[in-house]
Amino acid sequence: MSKEVVPFPKLQYLFMKMDYPFADDTLFRGNSDTLEFLKIQPDIETMYMMDRCGVFTRTKYRRLRGVRISERLVADAPKDIVARFVLEVSSHAQVLTIEDVTLGREFAMSVIRVKSLDQLQRLNMNNFNLTLCEIINMLRSLPSLTHLVSCEPELGYQFGELEVDDLGEYMLMAYYPLSKTFRSWTCCRLSTSTVDELSLCAILLAIACPRLSCASVGSIKFNEYCECVGEMMSEEPLASYLDLVEPLPQPRE
Repeated sequence: MSKEVVPFPKLQYLFMKMDYPFADDTLFRGNSDTLEFLKIQPDIETMYMMDRCGVFTRTKYRRLRGVRISERLVADAPKDIVARFVLEVSSHAQVLTIEDVTLGREFAMSVIRVKSLDQLQRLNMNNFNLTLCEIINMLRSLPSLTHLVSCEPELGYQFGELEVDDLGEYMLMAYYPLSKTFRSWTCCRLSTSTVDELSLCAILLAIACPRLSCASVGSIKFNEYCECVGEMMSEEPLASYLDLVEPLPQPRE
C-alpha cells in the first residue's frame, strides 16, 4: 500500500487477534493523535518493522493509554528486543498487560534498568512470579504505579539471607517510603509459594509503602491468607509496625 494512504486517520481502538497483516506501518499511519488502546500479538518481523518505521518513538502516540501484549511471541525472538519493543509501545501507557509467559523476568529487569514508564499506573503480569526484591526495584522505577498484578511471590535470596525478625526493621530503614502512589497488589495464583510467604511479602511491602492498603489473593486461599496476616501482625516483631500496615481484606463469611 502506498505510503500516502492513511486508512484509519481517527483510529482509537486497535485489538488484533491475528498476525499483523501488512509488511509496513499501514495501520499506524496518521493516527498518532487518536489511538488510545492497543492489543497486539507481534511476531519478530512485526517488531523489526515497527522499529524500522519508527512507529512507537516516545514523541508519538501520547494518547495511547492502554496496551495489552497477547500471549503469542515467537519463541526464538531475543527477549531483550521484545522487552525493548514493549517499553517503546507503552511509553505513555497508564495500563499495561503482559500475557506472554516468556517475557516476565526479562521485562522486569528492563523496566528496572530503563525507568521509562513514568506514566504507568496499573501493571498486569498475572502469569509471572516476581521476587520481593524485583517488586521493590520495579516500584522504584515506576513512580506513578498504583496497582500490580502478579503471581507466586517469593522472598528471594536477598531477603532469605536475613533473619525473619529483622525483616520489618530492614524494610523500614532501607526503603521507607518506597512508593507514595502504590495502593494495591493482587496475587492471582498460588501453587508453589506458600500463604505464609505471600502474607510476609504483603506485610513487608505495606511497611515500606505508606499508601498500600490492599494486598489480596484469589478466592481459594483468601481466608487462609487473611488469617495468616492477622496472626503475623498480632505477634512481635511485626506487631510493632501495625500503625504502618493498613487493614487488609477481612475473611469472607
